[in-house]
Amino acid sequence: MGPWMLAELDRRRRALLTGLLGGVALLVVALVLLGAGAVGLADEVPPQSVVAVDPAEEAAPGEVHHEPLVERSPADPSSLRTGEPGVAKVRMQQRLGTNPRPYIGSLTVFADAIRIGQREIVNNDPIVFDVPAGVGSLRFVAPGHAPVSVSWPFEVFRYPRPATVVLEPTSGLRFSMVGLAAADDPLLQLTLTGAAMHGSLRTSGSACNCVQAPVPAGVAFTWNVALQIGAKSWSWTHAEPPLAIDERRVVELNLTAKALRRHRLVGISAPLRALLEVHRDHYAGGEPRSERMHFDDAGQCELMPLPGATFRCAHNDLRAEELPDETLLHADGKLLALGWLDADGNEQKTRLFGADGRDLGMEKPLHVVVRGGEHEPAWIGPTFPKATAVAVDRLPTDRDVVWLPWTTKGRPGRVLLAMSGQEPNQHVASQCSITVHVEGKHVTTRWPVREEFSLALPTGRLVSLRWRVGTRDGDWLAQDLRLAADEVRTLPAVWPVGRLWRGTVAGHTELSESERWHRVSWGTPGPSSPLGQGFVRILGDGKFELTLPADGELPSVWSLFHGQTLVVAEVVACDRERATFTVQPRGDVVRVLPKVELAPPWLLLRFDVKNRCPSHFGSHDDQRPRPLLAGDVVHGVAMRDRKAVAWFSLDAHQPVVRDLGGRTLELRPAFEKKEKWICLVGPQGQWGMGQPLFRGQPLAVFVPAGTRGLIVFDEDHPDAEPVELPLPAAGPFVIE
Repeated sequence: MGPWMLAELDRRRRALLTGLLGGVALLVVALVLLGAGAVGLADEVPPQSVVAVDPAEEAAPGEVHHEPLVERSPADPSSLRTGEPGVAKVRMQQRLGTNPRPYIGSLTVFADAIRIGQREIVNNDPIVFDVPAGVGSLRFVAPGHAPVSVSWPFEVFRYPRPATVVLEPTSGLRFSMVGLAAADDPLLQLTLTGAAMHGSLRTSGSACNCVQAPVPAGVAFTWNVALQIGAKSWSWTHAEPPLAIDERRVVELNLTAKALRRHRLVGISAPLRALLEVHRDHYAGGEPRSERMHFDDAGQCELMPLPGATFRCAHNDLRAEELPDETLLHADGKLLALGWLDADGNEQKTRLFGADGRDLGMEKPLHVVVRGGEHEPAWIGPTFPKATAVAVDRLPTDRDVVWLPWTTKGRPGRVLLAMSGQEPNQHVASQCSITVHVEGKHVTTRWPVREEFSLALPTGRLVSLRWRVGTRDGDWLAQDLRLAADEVRTLPAVWPVGRLWRGTVAGHTELSESERWHRVSWGTPGPSSPLGQGFVRILGDGKFELTLPADGELPSVWSLFHGQTLVVAEVVACDRERATFTVQPRGDVVRVLPKVELAPPWLLLRFDVKNRCPSHFGSHDDQRPRPLLAGDVVHGVAMRDRKAVAWFSLDAHQPVVRDLGGRTLELRPAFEKKEKWICLVGPQGQWGMGQPLFRGQPLAVFVPAGTRGLIVFDEDHPDAEPVELPLPAAGPFVIE
């Protein structure tokens, strides 16, 4: 298994996407993140009555009435009038910086002056509730936020698409700049990070002199400010204690108190220098940051020195040479900009592709590479099938900007599918796709498939096409095709036959609303499918549907989810003729409320030692009973700021998570690569999250009591089997 499962996701995205099987697997991930999870309603029961209260009054225990989260099919929303009852589906967000972010926390909903529900929202899923007859407006009240009222029915109401309600925090920060001149034209980027929050704000001109950012009260957070004026850049980072409700905290940033250092690009011509996008990467408040460097006509800029910062340009690292009065930035090879001219000699926007069809750059007129570098391109063009092969070693060496002439060699061939057989029903057809492999490597996925289907393919390469139904590979349509430019080839293709299965969760309707399962998954997690073979939502009556190949067997591995917590399940009844089956937990289920003796903020991750997969098991702002199979023991790690602070093993009789202390260990890198990742291993084999280890920079790591070793991941070999290293009795520990 690669390190993406536990390392910071933003740093492991490329390794993860390589393992996922193209667009279909990405669709699975999107469904999991956007629709498969449950909103995590706490102790819900069907509504029996409503209570008239003051909207500002906090709901007392025992007076809150919740609605079940079920999929309804109301009448056409356009027919709803003020005097009629209806169903509202709302996604709650909060203003944080410029863009709204998901709201996490307590929420009370009022219809006029009547409280109709209270929620404890733990993720970004929409909430669904009934609106009584005669309601003129809905009111949403959340602690630390200004109440929001909207008319009913919503003007944007389009069932089943949820309406969006944005809450405005009543507390926030105000930044004041000292040292800005009237003639300056600044550009400011503000980033906020913290527990269950992440926001950004970008502004320019005179507005930079007094920036205000809404921040929810009661949550510790870290802010980072990057200010750029011409070729000069400043950066500040600070961890802030929680704000009180309605508090407006003022932060003063003094430009004159920060010394800048000159950085200069060397060995690059002025025409190329004007095209380059050079970035400086660093960590601020434990979060990765990347800022673009702005150079003047001489290739110079002034930056605040940041320890551990690295520089990159066009997918390549830049080597920093420290001189007494400046820092020189060198490319490890000869930089080269490639462009494409059409038949009339006009510059064309193109994309850059590797030899395996992997997209290496955004669409633009010029692409910068390194001669002989690791990411030297093989193709350039608007799309991979239409791309032109480039022999970089044969291009002129007397200049670093080269325009390629129009050529017909890269014009694509085309495949037409002559479909036969019975077209599957709409439910199955929507999950049929075609994957394209170029010389054995998966390049892309095309869907949906229509009766008349054509596909552009690269010429001169061995190309294979394969059916895919749902998340499973199907039959090959063609293998090792080699098309010439402008060649059109017709292939016979038989529609794949899929079968719709209907499942039921045993005993689902007998559970209380707060204990019902929210989604079901099937398949075994692994490197090629880290989120399992698939997820589907369980409706209020315990029903769900999934599509499998007609000759496929039901999977043997199942899991039931309550929010983000899973228990292992099994199929207990199956009618193959009717394509129906029943699943239930593999044993008796008990509800365990972990007793965490740690100072907030904290996050509990349950760890599947066999499959090396983590899952959510609670946090300081999400404390409620978790389902657990009787007799099972949960092994996991308690995290704070993405770092392990304690290991735990708990069951129904010992549900305590304690801080048993630990020690700080110094790691010293002895490798020459840009960075590696280290991950601690707990006493039962559970892992903590990964931390970056940069070359030449020692890292102090807190090692919780009971840690038995650590694992070192190499970004160049993400799929290599990890090797556990025992920890020394004392530091420093040298990492090769």
